[in-house]
This record gives sequence, C-alpha cells and structure tokens, in this order.
Amino acid sequence: MQLLHKLGIDHNMLYKVLKRISCPLTELRSKAAVLREGDESIAYKPSILRQYPCVLVGPRARTMMSPLPDLIMDRVTNGVFYDVINGVGPVRKEIGRRFEEYCISLCREMLTGVKFLPEYRYRTRLGPIDSPDIRMLNDAGETLLAIECKATRMSITARFGEVPEEDRGYEEISKGVMQLWRYFTHCRAQIGCDRLANNAQGIILTMDEWFAGRSTIIPQIIQRANDLANSSKHIIPAVDRIPVAFCTISELEQVLSTATVGSLIEAVKLGASEKVGWNFSSLHHEAKSEKTEPKEYPFEEALGELLPWWSSLGNLPDEQV
Repeated sequence: MQLLHKLGIDHNMLYKVLKRISCPLTELRSKAAVLREGDESIAYKPSILRQYPCVLVGPRARTMMSPLPDLIMDRVTNGVFYDVINGVGPVRKEIGRRFEEYCISLCREMLTGVKFLPEYRYRTRLGPIDSPDIRMLNDAGETLLAIECKATRMSITARFGEVPEEDRGYEEISKGVMQLWRYFTHCRAQIGCDRLANNAQGIILTMDEWFAGRSTIIPQIIQRANDLANSSKHIIPAVDRIPVAFCTISELEQVLSTATVGSLIEAVKLGASEKVGWNFSSLHHEAKSEKTEPKEYPFEEALGELLPWWSSLGNLPDEQV
C-alpha cells in the first residue's frame, strides 16, 4: 500500500479496480458454467479469466491469486474497452473519435513532410456527406490514400466462433468499404473540394485483429459492401468500386516505423490485389520501394497522459519498480 500511495492510488481506487478484475472462486465457477453453456465446442468458449484474471480464495476470500498473470495487464488495458462500449452512443462516438485522432497523429509523426488531413463534411444534392477519416495527399494536393478507421472491438463470437461473419462488426467494415467507394465517385464527379490522384488507393484501418487468420471472409465483406453500394441513394459506378486493403493499427505502427510514401502505397496495392487479407507488415516487407531505418515510436512521453502513475515510476527505488 505504501508503493500504491506513492503512485497516487488510494484504498478506494484500489478496491474499485479489484472489484472489476477479481472474483471469489465459488462465484467464478458459476459464471464460468454460464459461459460454457451451448452446443459449441469448448475451444470456442470465452474464458472467465479474461474478465476476472484474479481469483479470491481461502478463508473469507482474502487471498488473491492469478492463474494467468499476463491477463491482468490485458484486462486493465484492452479490457477496459468492454467496460465502456455498452454505454450510450456518445461513448462509442468518443472511442471512434479518439482512435481517428491517434491514427492521424501517428501518420503525421512517422511520415513527416506528408500532408494528412482529417475528416470533413461536404455537400451533395442528397445532403451532407463525411469524407474518409484520413486523407493522405500527394505533392499536387490530390488524395493519394483514403483511410477509413473502424474502432469496433471483436466479440468472442467473431474472435473464436465458427461463423465469425455474423458479428455486427463486419457490417461496419463493409460499410467502410462502401464509404471509400462513394468518396471516389464524388471526387471523380467533382463533388466536394477534393481531387483524386490517378493511382489513389483505399484502406480500412481497424483497432482489432478482424482479419487475422480469416482472409477468406473478405470476399463476403466485399459482397456486402457491393450490396450497400447498390442500395445507396448515391449512384456508385463499378469503376469506383476499386479493391481496398485491410490493416490493423498494430500492423500500421510496425509498418510506419520504416515506411516511406512509396513503400506504404506499394504495400496498400499489394494488400488490395491477390494478397488481400495478408498481414500488412508482411506485405510492406515485400515492397520493393525504398524504406527508412527504424524510427522510434513517437508517443513514449505521452504515456503519462493516459497512465498518471507512469511518470512516477522513475522516482521509485529499483527494487520497487
């Protein structure tokens, strides 16, 4: 408790966290039994330890143990998303907005000198439309790469289920593809103020690993995007329904550490061709365009803004860190 006090964590805050990440063994068994109900194979069942990585045992459940300690860090970082995602619409919008802000900041920091623009709203005869979340411009001021960001988290069904395409998150990804196509149509028709480069590309950037080991689902995503385009009030010709690439933010972080504009665009082209659904960092490795020496992650110093105790670690004795 002395160490926690030095980090600015009081008893009340500690107990609130423990209530979220720990559970008595008897209660944990009951919760696990509910999760395992159904006919699916146990391999596809979620683990209760992802929600409660700490187990309370012994007299009055006053002893705490963790069968898989790595899940504690996962629970208090990635896992926090699931505590808030069921909130009202403004909560989900805020998550999406922050994801977009991070993505554009990352691009600007890692590809200095390249112009990245955020989403803007433009007028059409059918009402206002939002542009892609991020637009990368070439030297002529034309959109060279349009990026649609999707912050939806994968459910257990999507991650481990036998029919992952039934998850509503894939509908969001299909919608993102249609939105890119619609933007290309409007640019070509000179609706809005953007001009499109002749070799313009599109990419869907996700927060979660939607495509890891399941590239075969992408044709279904594209088919659904075509259905959405066909039913859209905005006429989207076939010429604008170009292949798009798919990438996760973790892959993009790795790629941008050595990317140039040329190597990034080449990787997107590979990811939109016959290698659609491949790991994006592997595609970038295959790209023949010039790359840079590895660049440092640009936001190390900003960790203290998200983790208030982070900056305090440097002031603690080594044996306490």
